[in-house]
Amino acid sequence: MARYILDTHTLLWFLENNPRLPENIRENIEYIQYEFYISHLSLIEIDNLRKLGKINYNLSLEDTLNKLQESYIEVHFDSMKDLKVLDNLEMKTINAKTHGDYIDRMIIATAIANHYIMISADSKFPHYKQSGLSLLEI
Repeated sequence: MARYILDTHTLLWFLENNPRLPENIRENIEYIQYEFYISHLSLIEIDNLRKLGKINYNLSLEDTLNKLQESYIEVHFDSMKDLKVLDNLEMKTINAKTHGDYIDRMIIATAIANHYIMISADSKFPHYKQSGLSLLEI
């Protein structure tokens, strides 16, 4: 069975019923067609963005966790295996800028280390395919 990990924006789109998340992906999540995961770092990022006023997200962490549990989306916590992949993951230069976003890079490392297929609309993520990232671009 395929195993997927949602990046932070994809997770937000799912939680908020945002139409930017393709219907077939939403249905696969809702009908438990595959195993779905998120990184615990996505929860930290959402909390941080919400508190900085960069996103309008009204669910509490507890409500978010309940919704994840109802949808059978598991929270993945970093392991030594993930950190070893991160240690070897090159910091890509994209459009003359170093991609230094720790949370993005750790989620990518988690996907690679655990053979998850990343679901993302982030234009930086395809640059990591040559590093072993399996990516479903939306």
